[in-house]
Amino acid sequence: MQQENKPKTQNVFVVHNPVAGMSNPNQVREEIEKHLSSSGCKYQIYKTTGEENIREVVKAALKQGSQVVWAAGGDGTVSAVANGVVGEDVPIGIVPIGTGNALARELNIPLNLTAACDLLTGGHRTRVLDMLRVGDDHFVLAVSVGISALTMAETAREQKRHLGRLAYLLNGVRTILSNSLWPFKVSVDGQHFVVRASEIIAANAGIIGYKPIRWGANVRPDDGKVDLCRVRVTSLRDTFSLISGFLLNHQERLEELTCNSARDFIDIQSRKRLPVQGDGEAISYTPLHIEVVSNILPVIVPVK
Repeated sequence: MQQENKPKTQNVFVVHNPVAGMSNPNQVREEIEKHLSSSGCKYQIYKTTGEENIREVVKAALKQGSQVVWAAGGDGTVSAVANGVVGEDVPIGIVPIGTGNALARELNIPLNLTAACDLLTGGHRTRVLDMLRVGDDHFVLAVSVGISALTMAETAREQKRHLGRLAYLLNGVRTILSNSLWPFKVSVDGQHFVVRASEIIAANAGIIGYKPIRWGANVRPDDGKVDLCRVRVTSLRDTFSLISGFLLNHQERLEELTCNSARDFIDIQSRKRLPVQGDGEAISYTPLHIEVVSNILPVIVPVK
């Protein structure tokens, strides 16, 4: 679902994560202030500390009259801001300055700081996305158990600031080489099955970190469903086969990948207690219950 918008004067609340990615926080703030001032917007910039509840900070800003919320940070910051606007019919704008910026890549939002601010203060449209709910929290990209969750749990903030996305790649390869394969009991909209997998991911967006690599050609964040994919890799050979299939868009031919669609809920149980990640952040441990929530998050995206 999408809606065309024209630039107009607004009351903007900006959530700025000053330690996101490898960005210069002073440069980011100056660029945001320049665009908002020149467009005549009223605005407030909130610099995160890592100690606050961003959802509550955003909700308080909305009660004070904010009409749109910008998330200047990575996917974790975007997810936290999204939780503050869910159910409020308030759009979020993304200033992608994080390590991965997967949602920005998925939605074709410019990764350049100036271009991203140009989009938010210039011509754009609004695309209304689905989300995944785990407990009281909502996630827009994906929720998963297995290699990715372990990799994210083991990747320190300092690693990300110094190595960027390479930090995830190095830790991910190390996890794969440990021959991680776990038994799971899974339920998708009431249908039950048992699998052994290295990764089980509820993918709301198709992108897997890098633009060409996707879970499937038809995985979209606004199609009213989520794709539950099971990955089975125990070696670098399996990994190369998987990546080659992704790059060639031959996901349906891969022996290492199996996917189903879910429109209501997903339950995942594991014999071993395993970490769970949502939108790039460690969130809980198995067992896991995920609800699919359709048409709930308005996001500012390019017109074309």
